[in-house]
Amino acid sequence: NYYLMALVPPATAGGGNTLWFGDLDQSWDEQYIMTYVFGYQLPGLLNLKLIRDKASGLSMGYGFLEFDSFQSAKIIFDSLNGKEIPNFPGRYFRMNWGERKNEKSTDDFPIYVGDLSPEVTDQNLFEAFKQRYSSCIGARIVTEHSTGAAAGYGFVRFSDYSESVRAITEMKGYILCGKAVKTSQAQTKKPQTNPSAPQMMQNPG
Repeated sequence: NYYLMALVPPATAGGGNTLWFGDLDQSWDEQYIMTYVFGYQLPGLLNLKLIRDKASGLSMGYGFLEFDSFQSAKIIFDSLNGKEIPNFPGRYFRMNWGERKNEKSTDDFPIYVGDLSPEVTDQNLFEAFKQRYSSCIGARIVTEHSTGAAAGYGFVRFSDYSESVRAITEMKGYILCGKAVKTSQAQTKKPQTNPSAPQMMQNPG
């Protein structure tokens, strides 16, 4: 299963009108998602925001859906979350109650997570952090460009800086899929000679 049921119930979501949605293919852009994933069946939608890596411009595999009211968002959440996406066998709608910052900045705060077992997926990496840190908004396992195999590390993103710092300390050595993980700050670097190389690198030291 690729989907993750909501960890934040609507009653504690602050009455917000925004949904986080993830497990998106990196090649999908906003128009493709609206057309083929949702089929334009999102009544009350005001904005669809796909989060992209600042250095490469590539999708980070998640985004936000902003609706005109909490009720509109709840209807979509209740009807789609955990359901298989039509025309995409084996892939499911993965939604959660999300918070978008009111300010213009859309910065988030990634941390590096290494020494990952090959069994770790985007889903259970996200779940491991989200159940402890409410500001966790996404997780992605880095894969080898040539083989598609997991590279043994990934990145977890937070909307709150202080929680990202706490997670680095508190999740170091956490056992995930039978293996202790390493955590550290993450740093965005400009692409160099290999345009397909991962743009998120662990800080030295």
